[in-house]
Amino acid sequence: MPIKKVEIGSNQDVLVLNALIDEYNNFDKDINPEVKLNRIQRIDCLSRQIFENYSSATNKNASTLKDGNTFYSWFKSDPLLFELKELCNNKKFDLNNQRLFELHAPKISDGGCKILSEMLNEDLKAIENEEKEINLDSIKNQLMALNDHQNIPINYYQSLYKLQQEIITVRNNLSPKQDEEWCKQFDRMQLSVNSEAAFFVENNNLATEECFKRHNNPIDPINRLLCEVAPNQLITLLGEAKDSKGNKKQFTEGDFNFKGLGGENNQVWMVTCEKTNEIYAVRLEKFLKSPFRGMDRENFYQQCNQYTEKNLETIHLGKHKVSLDPKRRDEAEYVIAIGEFCPQGDIMNAIYTMDNNNPKDLIKILDMALPVCELQKKSITAGFLCTDLKPENFLLRENGTVIISDLKSLTSLNSDGELPYSISAKPLKPFHLPGDMEIDKLLEQKVDPQLFSSYFIATMLHTMIGADKKDYPQGTHSRQKLPDYQFDYKHPIYNTPQGEIVKTLIEEIKSSVHQNNATLDKTIEAIKLAQHSLKTLDYRNQLRQGREMYNEKDEEKTLSSVSTYRSFG
Repeated sequence: MPIKKVEIGSNQDVLVLNALIDEYNNFDKDINPEVKLNRIQRIDCLSRQIFENYSSATNKNASTLKDGNTFYSWFKSDPLLFELKELCNNKKFDLNNQRLFELHAPKISDGGCKILSEMLNEDLKAIENEEKEINLDSIKNQLMALNDHQNIPINYYQSLYKLQQEIITVRNNLSPKQDEEWCKQFDRMQLSVNSEAAFFVENNNLATEECFKRHNNPIDPINRLLCEVAPNQLITLLGEAKDSKGNKKQFTEGDFNFKGLGGENNQVWMVTCEKTNEIYAVRLEKFLKSPFRGMDRENFYQQCNQYTEKNLETIHLGKHKVSLDPKRRDEAEYVIAIGEFCPQGDIMNAIYTMDNNNPKDLIKILDMALPVCELQKKSITAGFLCTDLKPENFLLRENGTVIISDLKSLTSLNSDGELPYSISAKPLKPFHLPGDMEIDKLLEQKVDPQLFSSYFIATMLHTMIGADKKDYPQGTHSRQKLPDYQFDYKHPIYNTPQGEIVKTLIEEIKSSVHQNNATLDKTIEAIKLAQHSLKTLDYRNQLRQGREMYNEKDEEKTLSSVSTYRSFG
């Protein structure tokens, strides 16, 4: 199916765009997919540039407005969508279009950036020596920016994207008189950047990390079913997991049985496939404010929602009215997340099944908290932060690892690796920050994600230890009546040797936060030391109990011997 051209004849950029579309439409069907991608990227980049030019035009006469509206209609019709699908369906090529936090990873492979820079610099020198008329400054500047930052992954990947756009822009502005060999040189440069980006994604994909892998079973069957149902119908079906009497709802759709599990802000369902017995957790998430944080898509082909969602475990249902009342205008964004079903539920649910008065269970609490710290560390390195750090937002697998369940709490860090924080864009968080970190009243601030994370790890540990069904039936939510977190140590468990170790741990984390030197590495190390202390204490207690049992038996044996001696005496 050929790409539709733009019906505007007077704009020089549109003429170049239509020429690129003609060139693409005339490609042989067996042409290399990378060459087709090269042209689609050039068409995409130029069309965005033209769209921005029309949008920002100051002189909007009748002719300009007419042309602008015509182009806008073409641009919003997703003219590249069909070709994008064809490229994705071709097994030789993969767009890797997933959520940002799944694209980025803790470490960039050594040498990748350096090799790419050296290669492109050689190409630029060759072009500059022969073609003085071509302005390469924008490419050079972006190439320098590729090495200029701290090389945290989100910066690196974004810089690759910008470099790609600069190369394409210069390539699109070459006149027909330019040497064909230089045109091919720019195409090769573009493909080199594409290859580096693909290599980076393939080798540094957080989706392979256990804590980010939201499902183990193939999701295609359940994903297909949910995509076939109309969004409004899905919201009605999944909107309430329990009825008015508190009973869990159940229904069957296709080959899948749905059983409501509950939820406060979001509704969670256990879904079982009748054919394979595979079990999934399906969660309807509602976002009252748009755009929702943590669910940003790549800039590349953002409009291709229907196709890209097929490759995700999330289904975007768009904006819908919160109420069926026609007089109300409230709208919310709805997203369905398909994940792994964890029988133990979230961490708080697992703790409620434990004896919170048993000091020996404190080691289990630290065992649950540690993978949350490690997940948070990986998120920060990747350019993201889980801000709503509470035990209810992490599902506990049977092997002890955790997975994040609340996508709304994943927030992008800025290019400096800091958390933007303002009155208009406050991150979700379980409690207020402590007094010396509290910035709610300031217009614009940035928060150190290491301090932020360490403080809320301390609140999470304290919440987990004091998880009492009677006093705190709703876990963290029960403690949110007071905005500032209260670190009291009235729980009897803190009077035990084990409780003293954990109290010291929490106070140590708090102190490092107040002294402005807390890091997740230090917090993780402190938790590991506390684990070691608890294990050592438990081992000593076992030795002591063993000695006491041995001494008791030895004493009984001695008394028995004396008694026997006297009877014979």
